[in-house]
Amino acid sequence: MTHLALATEPLPRIDTPNPGELRVRSDWLADGTYVVFVTGEVDLSTVPALTTSLSPTTLGRARSVVVELSTCTFIDTSGLRALVGANKRLRASGSGFALVISGQCLRRAFEVTDLHNVFAIHASLAEALAPPAESWIDEARRRISIRCANERLEQSCLGLGAIDHERFFFICECGDRACGGLLQLSLAEYEAIREHAARFAISPNHENPEVERVVQQNGRFAVVETVTGLLSKPARETNPRWQRGEPW
Repeated sequence: MTHLALATEPLPRIDTPNPGELRVRSDWLADGTYVVFVTGEVDLSTVPALTTSLSPTTLGRARSVVVELSTCTFIDTSGLRALVGANKRLRASGSGFALVISGQCLRRAFEVTDLHNVFAIHASLAEALAPPAESWIDEARRRISIRCANERLEQSCLGLGAIDHERFFFICECGDRACGGLLQLSLAEYEAIREHAARFAISPNHENPEVERVVQQNGRFAVVETVTGLLSKPARETNPRWQRGEPW
């Protein structure tokens, strides 16, 4: 395993394997990102190589993990399960997890299983390794401010003796400077969203697919979750429930 000095250095490719073979290699970047290159076919016979590269022991305390699948020609359900398991573990620990998929055939495997809504998927490695845009940071700050305002609105409702099934107006938390939308949520629905530090209530179709995924949607509102790791850090660190000492 090679330890690269700079995240901007070109990362080497793996030689093309024979049909039915899988080759996996990995590199640590200077910023703590762990990049896994997957070349060939991932199926029940070859998936152990991928599973090993994504095991908790191998990943250690990686800040984020990027799985480069541009030269992966096939992946079956065993490979998808390996990726889902790694994604779940890393998200739980606050680390980022992203995939690089450039081929339409492989992307289709994620779309038909609806996993394209689960993973952060990028078209290139450069895109996956790029730092968050300053515009997103500004947007994150705005939505955090709106979340604080909604917390005050909920406290006012509770102070008036509101009950769980009653609906009240809350401010759309999309963070778009031009948005002034209001959402109708019951207190129970609002509380369910606030159980997750990186989730926000927004108007339908106000999501930013580059940095978040939709986890719930109906005619009145949608719930989005920011991509874990660096992008979700502001939301988690400013979680009002944590600051008040409440469980979350």
